[in-house]
Amino acid sequence: MRALETLRKVIAAAGKKSYTFVMGRITPEKLANFPEVDVFVLISCPQLALLDCREFYAPVITPFEAELAFVPGRSWTGDYSMGFESLLQSDAAADDDNNEDGDLGADGDGGE
Repeated sequence: MRALETLRKVIAAAGKKSYTFVMGRITPEKLANFPEVDVFVLISCPQLALLDCREFYAPVITPFEAELAFVPGRSWTGDYSMGFESLLQSDAAADDDNNEDGDLGADGDGGE
């Protein structure tokens, strides 16, 4: 769930809307029911992210690819991550930056 929450924050910070769909194995026909969606971010087992996307009407990308697309200043270094590690690390770093700036954590004590 933390990966989903982090991804939603990243998308909102980019000024985009996000929707959460829960379904079994995705197919072009299932995703075609949502023509208003410009891109789908697949959060699941990393092996399921290896799809033949040519069949889909909108791009289907991984959380790592979404991070590259939506986070300003984030650039591809040539490394590729199939998991959520880089997304969660960037969220943890953002939380640390917020706490260093004097922002309060959820419990109101600066996250301590």
